[in-house]
Amino acid sequence: MADTMQSEFESQSDNEEYSIDSEYNELANIDENLSENEDFYIEGNSDTEEEDFTDTFSDVNASNDQTFSQKKIVELIALKNNLKDIDNRVMECNLALNKSREEVLKCQENIVRLRGLLSSTESQLQAAIQENHVTNTVRIRQACEKLEIEITAEKSLEDKLIENISVKEIELTQLELEQSKFMFVREEVALLSKRYDRVKREAARIRLRKEHLFANHFESREKRQAVRNENLQREKQRIHQERIDNAKDSHLKARIFFKKTLRDIKEKQRHLENEERENFQKRMNTVLDMKINVSKNKENLKVQQARNLARLAQCKAEREAEQQRLEEAGKNAAAIMLQKKRLAEFEKEKQNRIKVSKKNEVEIFKKILKEERSMEQRFKNQPWLKDGYSFTSSPKKTIINPIEHSIDKPVEETAMPYNRGTSSMSSINTNFAEDNILENDSEVEDELIVPEFKGLWDTSSKDLAVDTVEKYSFKTKYEKEMFEKQLNTLQNNIVQKQIAAGKEFKGRPFMSKPEIIHFKDFSVGKTYRRNVTLTNVSYSINYCRLISLSDHLKDFITLEFTSPGQMSAGMTCDLLVTFTPKINENLNGKIDFLSKIGPFDIPIKCTIKKCDMSINVAVIDFGTQVIGETLSKCFILENKGALGTNYECRKKVNDIKNNADIIENENVEAIDPDIDGISLGLNQSGFIEPFSHKKIELVYQPSIPCTSSVEFEICFPNDDLEHIEFRAIAQSIDVPVWVERKTVDLKICMYNRLYQDSIVVFNRAKTALGLRFEVNTNLRNHIELLPKTAYIQAQSSFQAQLKFLPQSNLIDDAGDLFDEKTGLLEVPCVIKVAEQVTPVTFSVMAIVTTSDLKFEIENVNFGCASIYENVIFPIKLKNLSLLPQQYGFVKIPEFIDVQPNDGFGTILPLETIIVDLIFMPKKAKKYEFTLVCKSGINRDFPLYCKGVGVLPPLELSDNIINFPATALEDISYGKFYLVNSHVSKNEFTHPVPRIGTGEIAPVGPTSFEFCVDPRSCINIWPAVGTVMPGEKKLISISYSPIISNDAIKEEALRISLLKFNSDNESEKYLKEVSKSTEEDKKKRLKKASVSVKDDVNNIASSEIVPNGAVELPSIEDICEDSEEFKTAKANLIKNFTGEFSSYSIPCYIASGKLTNPGELKYSIYNTLFLDVHTPSTPPKLIIISNNGSSHINFEKVAIGQKIRKNIIVHNPSPELTLFPKASPLDSCGIFELRNALRPIAPNAMHTLIVSFTPLFPKTYRDILTLDLDGSSFHLILEGICIEPKVTLIDVVNDEIDCGYVQVGDNIQTVFKIKNESELAVPFAITPSSLDYVNRSNNGTDGMSKNLFSSNVGTQNQSGLVVFDCSPQNGTISPFQTVDVTVSFNPDHESFHFQDIFELALFNQTYKRILTKGIGCKHSIFLDKCDVLKPSYESLVIQCIEKDDKDEDANVGKNPNVQSVLLTFESTYDSQKDMYRLCTREVVVGTVRSSQFAQKKSGEYSVEITQTAAQQGFSTDQLKGSLEPGSVKTVPITWTPPIGHDPNALLDGLIKMTLRGDSTCVYEIMCKALVVTPE
Repeated sequence: MADTMQSEFESQSDNEEYSIDSEYNELANIDENLSENEDFYIEGNSDTEEEDFTDTFSDVNASNDQTFSQKKIVELIALKNNLKDIDNRVMECNLALNKSREEVLKCQENIVRLRGLLSSTESQLQAAIQENHVTNTVRIRQACEKLEIEITAEKSLEDKLIENISVKEIELTQLELEQSKFMFVREEVALLSKRYDRVKREAARIRLRKEHLFANHFESREKRQAVRNENLQREKQRIHQERIDNAKDSHLKARIFFKKTLRDIKEKQRHLENEERENFQKRMNTVLDMKINVSKNKENLKVQQARNLARLAQCKAEREAEQQRLEEAGKNAAAIMLQKKRLAEFEKEKQNRIKVSKKNEVEIFKKILKEERSMEQRFKNQPWLKDGYSFTSSPKKTIINPIEHSIDKPVEETAMPYNRGTSSMSSINTNFAEDNILENDSEVEDELIVPEFKGLWDTSSKDLAVDTVEKYSFKTKYEKEMFEKQLNTLQNNIVQKQIAAGKEFKGRPFMSKPEIIHFKDFSVGKTYRRNVTLTNVSYSINYCRLISLSDHLKDFITLEFTSPGQMSAGMTCDLLVTFTPKINENLNGKIDFLSKIGPFDIPIKCTIKKCDMSINVAVIDFGTQVIGETLSKCFILENKGALGTNYECRKKVNDIKNNADIIENENVEAIDPDIDGISLGLNQSGFIEPFSHKKIELVYQPSIPCTSSVEFEICFPNDDLEHIEFRAIAQSIDVPVWVERKTVDLKICMYNRLYQDSIVVFNRAKTALGLRFEVNTNLRNHIELLPKTAYIQAQSSFQAQLKFLPQSNLIDDAGDLFDEKTGLLEVPCVIKVAEQVTPVTFSVMAIVTTSDLKFEIENVNFGCASIYENVIFPIKLKNLSLLPQQYGFVKIPEFIDVQPNDGFGTILPLETIIVDLIFMPKKAKKYEFTLVCKSGINRDFPLYCKGVGVLPPLELSDNIINFPATALEDISYGKFYLVNSHVSKNEFTHPVPRIGTGEIAPVGPTSFEFCVDPRSCINIWPAVGTVMPGEKKLISISYSPIISNDAIKEEALRISLLKFNSDNESEKYLKEVSKSTEEDKKKRLKKASVSVKDDVNNIASSEIVPNGAVELPSIEDICEDSEEFKTAKANLIKNFTGEFSSYSIPCYIASGKLTNPGELKYSIYNTLFLDVHTPSTPPKLIIISNNGSSHINFEKVAIGQKIRKNIIVHNPSPELTLFPKASPLDSCGIFELRNALRPIAPNAMHTLIVSFTPLFPKTYRDILTLDLDGSSFHLILEGICIEPKVTLIDVVNDEIDCGYVQVGDNIQTVFKIKNESELAVPFAITPSSLDYVNRSNNGTDGMSKNLFSSNVGTQNQSGLVVFDCSPQNGTISPFQTVDVTVSFNPDHESFHFQDIFELALFNQTYKRILTKGIGCKHSIFLDKCDVLKPSYESLVIQCIEKDDKDEDANVGKNPNVQSVLLTFESTYDSQKDMYRLCTREVVVGTVRSSQFAQKKSGEYSVEITQTAAQQGFSTDQLKGSLEPGSVKTVPITWTPPIGHDPNALLDGLIKMTLRGDSTCVYEIMCKALVVTPE
């Protein structure tokens, strides 16, 4: 392998891809490319750099003649890896060999040690045998056997290790040989690696050189590009400046034309206004005339109506008189009157018919004359159509001339009517309703022309149309075929070419008027008719026949057409089309006709009602408008269709264009799209009727100078209608006068104080303008603008003065301009400019506030105050102003002090500060005085105060107790005296104790009582007592700082919340929160027992953001015994940095002796206060383990169990070394300190080992105290001793029956072990069959009758265990249950499988459980019979002799036949004088199976022999079936027969056949006898 690799390296050619030469060539090419481009050429340095680079590279190329290809590099790396792999294998083999040798040495040492133990044990065995001590003999013999087994195991292990060592040595030798083969290859690889590394370094240096070269080129290019850009920028600026100059010149030139254009526009606008004014005047006159005419017509109508009413009344009177006259004459007045009425109506109708007939005659004559004129004109143009025209005189000319004439003129003239008909088609598209055809359609009446030749219109004329075949009946099929053939020939001859004067007619033979039958805007359910005139426009006689109508129109259109027969050229015929629409849809079709020349058709078009919307303009131009003025324009929305619709005009979304022009340096940063000024006015939405129009108004009211272009669209709810879009454009210009500030903000002002500001007005016009300043009339007493009127010069500015003096009645005068809640006053002001429609407006804005300072209370009562103390009364001072104010208390009495800052300071707007008034009475009396607070504007605010000075009967020797720095959970002591100096009531010689000027306290014993807050960690004794006059009493006080439970719970809650937050939030979020709250956490650590609640609230509100609906624990849910409580306490102790607290403890005083504590009848005014200052420091020793708790709880421990706990303590001091000393514990030895105490260095830790070994079930408690150089450290030790107790469930009488199982199957039975104690109990289950000693002692040849002494029964012949359990060990939690699965796996048939499971708790035997089962060959079994075999299995094969006298002798030949015994014992009932029945039950069942596929059912049958039946044996179940795994009971009853001898023994045979996987026959031998009851 090494030779092959070496040859491959040597055979590499010099032209490989990767080489130094290729690198150099590539670099040279790059240099050439760079040198060709002038932009990349570096002047001055490129030549020298290229020469240096070339020299360097040539040296490298000369020194490195070895080249490396990619393949060669890969092979070199692979060879390195192979060599490294061989070295690693050699190293691993050496390590394994050394490890095996060490294990052999250990085995030899163990053998020597075990042999020594065996020799000593044998000597002990000999001594026990000599002493005849059976128990020790058995125990020592078992130990000897165990030692022998261990020695044998160690020897076998030693042999295996020695064999392994020999194998490893051989393997190592082979590896070393293989390693030696590569010795020369290794040297070659090392040499090649060095060369390859050198090549790589050279290549890297060359690449670095290339990069430097590229960098230099790029830098030079950038420099040139910067110079080029700078020149280009200067050129652009020059061109831009030239353009600006040109634009200015153009602007000056165009200014003259622009002015002229403006004048023309104004003149035009003035002319248009005059015309509009005249038109308006005309319209007004017309309306007035119309109004006069309407009034006159109303009068005429009234007169005519009155005349008609009078005439009707007169006719009615005449009719009544005539009727009365006829009745008086005795005639039938009703009949006569009715006859006269009908005669009158008949005469009226007759006159109407005569008029109509005359009118029709006139119309007919008109049409006849019109036809005659048209015929004459036609004959004149076409003389050959006239009758009698002959061609005989000059045939050629008569033939040619008409042709030429027809080519030159008639063709054009004949085409004209067709064109006219086509052009007039659109004018005839009107609706024809059935009710209005005869009255309103004049065109239809014009078309009903009476024909010239009457014969053509005669109804008796024959129809020349070809009949269809179906109209005829044929006798034979041949006749029908011949008829069809002749008919087709005739139809083919119908269409012929028409040639007149040598010219063939081409085109449409008949012209219809109208050309398209159009029923426009029809309604469903109505009937429409249209008359169509067909004119023969061919050259000669032609005919017209109706062929068909489009199929989809046959249900709606009816045609009435009478074929006119032969028609001359120019003749017409009529077609009546009736259209009855039934659906609201557009319909198109045609009517097919046939003429002599060929077929033609007339199109039919039926269109529904629809909307046709349009507007009259597309662009609405408002022109130029001054801002503030309003201009409106209208456009017309027209509906040309027959269907109305809703419409809505609105601005087009996202298409609003607003290009604002900045006028005279006025900056407009952003323009709102809705401020373009163009909006919709009237009729912007609504409903438009058919054939009507609407005027829609657009209003332009600009607010800023700009050019506006707004897109509008008209939307319709109908999707078929497209939206109509149009555009409105306008331009607005600014007013000439404007103010610098639209809002003059005076900020915050106070009442009754003067404020001034200036208003700057600018004029951009070229003329001077007059100004007038106006303010709201109601506010002229508060705001004033000076001057009232002024002139502003052209293109200049003017400055006006604003004075604002708010007074108290500003709220009433301002009205809606003033907001009382916020104090905001906004006053609009107007500057009216001459010749300017829009005034200039601006507003004055100010927040008006008061300057009052207000005390929370007006009267301060200090109450009773002792002369030994000071009473602080905090009072709130509120600034009602929105401005900060200075304040100060002046002329303060000597017994009063005001803090902070001695009563002087600044109060912020609307701020409320607390001012402490300190009352320091000097003697017992009443005090009444007034404090004055002055504001910065010299306003006084008085405060009335009063108090009472008290001198108590007792006094304290020290009013302030300062404790030294006390470690956490340590204690410090102090003392003071309580003095009773009241011995006389003489108030003139010395001050006497009294309350103000009240009664003097009696001289005598005085009692006291101290009330200490239990949360203060302070204890005072005696807290209650009596002091005699002139005496003093010693009072002791102690301070033991601890962390309160509330603080610990708050910290536990904080930790829980932080833990919850860390689970739900990302690490990034936690880092941000930790940074923001680092300072807060430091403060909390300094004040752990005071400010924890606030910190938790802050964390819960700001840091913790729970996700989802997860319930977090509350403070009430945290118990003192919980882990959270302990962790929080340890955390607080660990992070405790010390604190300083002050407490004021009251001492209540009363005159007289105290009888019962807590029943002191004291006066609250005679109370003394003791100030206690308590600094606390971190503890000298901190517990690191056990969550930092000093309460070491061993919890629940079983009897005799030893538990050890390691307590780690830490010395947090960086300098102090601690020398702890332990106090003695209880001498019983329940708790023990198992290690010695050592000095604890600074920042070091020490472990205390404490053991707990209980002996009786009870609770143990002790305290371990460590003395730490003046301070104490206490550990509370506690433990509970419990007696373990478990219960077996599903185990009856400590026995488990696995039942019947087929051989080879595995059945599992589950029982439960329940722990009924409060302690977690470890358990172990060991089968006795695995015990080597029991099996060797008892043997396998038999079993004893005592199962518990013999332990095990029959076992598997394969050596595998019969009974197994899982799990065999574990731990049961308190009051929990563990399921134990027992497996039964027999390998042969036996009724004596059993074993003993030993249940051990805490490595001590607790119970023995008997486990048994039966192995069956077949799937069905029989049981509950009497035992015929011994209760053990023998290794001897027993032969059973069969009875030759049995009824069925052939049964013995069947191996599946088995015999069983069943005995019956009956007793005699003397009372009934009969034998009692005896019943025995046998059990038949199928075995249990763990596999579903092997579960088989079974059946059984019982056969009672005749002999057995005669002897009284019977059963009521002769056959039955069994489900898999089920069991049934078969009862067999013996009834002693009549006359039975009680001393005789009866025998009977019952056969039971069981059928399962095989058939088994059981012979039940029944033995019956009568017994005497005991």
